[in-house]
Amino acid sequence: MNANRNVDLLSAIGQADLISTDVFDTLLLRTYRSERSRILLGERRFSRLLAKRGCQIEPDLLADARISSQRLAFRELAMRGGPGEVRLMEIISRQLEMLSLPDSLVGERLRIEVQIEKSSLFANRALANFLRTHRRPGARLIAISDTVLPADAVAELIQHFHGPGLVDRVYTSADQRLTKRDGDLFVAVARAENVAPEKIAHVGDDFIADVQSPSAVGISAHYLPRPRYRRRIRAANGASTEAGRLLRRGMRSKRRGSAPAIDGAYSFGRSVLGPIVAHFCLRIWLYAREAETADNAVLCKNSCAKMNL
Repeated sequence: MNANRNVDLLSAIGQADLISTDVFDTLLLRTYRSERSRILLGERRFSRLLAKRGCQIEPDLLADARISSQRLAFRELAMRGGPGEVRLMEIISRQLEMLSLPDSLVGERLRIEVQIEKSSLFANRALANFLRTHRRPGARLIAISDTVLPADAVAELIQHFHGPGLVDRVYTSADQRLTKRDGDLFVAVARAENVAPEKIAHVGDDFIADVQSPSAVGISAHYLPRPRYRRRIRAANGASTEAGRLLRRGMRSKRRGSAPAIDGAYSFGRSVLGPIVAHFCLRIWLYAREAETADNAVLCKNSCAKMNL
């Protein structure tokens, strides 16, 4: 941690009744593994679990369903325009429904997600030790995160890397349906903890979500950015992961042989239009499922156009 930042943070912590820390890339640091890589690793484990139960589904197909469900969920949230957050359990539930898998598998897929996170993170021991050493007696320490994960999963990750007792409570945007980035989550946390904003000190790595937003509601915010090159390396890892997926898909297509001959309207519809219509209908269904969670939802041609359907 930077020496000047240490002095400012030390002063704030010494006066705070509540200390708040961001989680990912702050209290828990990410390795160079990208989100796309983590998703594919998770779907490989999930594919093996399904195979043991007599259901053979390729990891890439599971990943395609997961990515499609996640992308549409975030698009719907953006279109809604109000506060909210996407929940991983809802993404997984839609992924399973797309593949006609039972919803009872949601919990097991979530556990796989947590296992992958445990292999993709490492402890920021310098920050944890700083917070342990300098929090004044009686001051609570909480973790607050904009994430699709539920609070109990994030709490499990923190305990896995830092042991028990570091944080008193975890708040996530997925559980609260409010975000740090919009500032609403900080207001809700201050109310839940019964602490005035000016008595809260927050630390995090995102300038908007962890500095501007809490500062706007009166919280003492402290910026601990991660090196930009780490994000670039993760982006490169994501690109290489996706390139590998496309290469494997191409090799599978090549092994299946050349495209079927098209000798009439029926074969053209079956081989060309059929997959296009099926994909189009799938995306409409995904959007409609997301729209069901919004008040006064209406599915219309204009809505589909905005969602790139």
